Amino acid sequence: MLDNVVRLHTKPKVNILPVLSEDIDKHIGKGMELLAPAILRQSHNVTMQDVEDDIRGGGSVMWFIHLEDTLVAAMTTVVVKHPQRKNLKIEFIGGKRMRQWMNEAINLMKKLAIDAGLDAIEADGRKGFEKYVDASPFQSVYTHYEMELR
Repeated sequence: MLDNVVRLHTKPKVNILPVLSEDIDKHIGKGMELLAPAILRQSHNVTMQDVEDDIRGGGSVMWFIHLEDTLVAAMTTVVVKHPQRKNLKIEFIGGKRMRQWMNEAINLMKKLAIDAGLDAIEADGRKGFEKYVDASPFQSVYTHYEMELR
């Protein structure tokens, strides 16, 4: 028995990539499966088919989140044009192990939004989303969250 061995717990590598239009047919099924619980919570406003159609039509971008080589989550984003400004909206997020990748996803979305000259990032979410945004500059506005970029 070895009792002088140090066990290191390394943080898994996070990869967050958009699903490109030419790859939609190959990946849409798995992405929609991951997003289904979030979409179903909004079923009074939107159906699974509505979301898929929006992704296929280019209105929304589907993102895949991998920890190492394992697909663990998906999300969709859209640019929302309000009368006074434009925001990046995180529409739906679904998956697991969010504590391991959420901060990196938010940081990536923030960088992309700033580079695009957008004014804020917004997201609607369950109260449980708070545990993932507590350490970020999101502010709870009912269960709608916003992060100002300017």
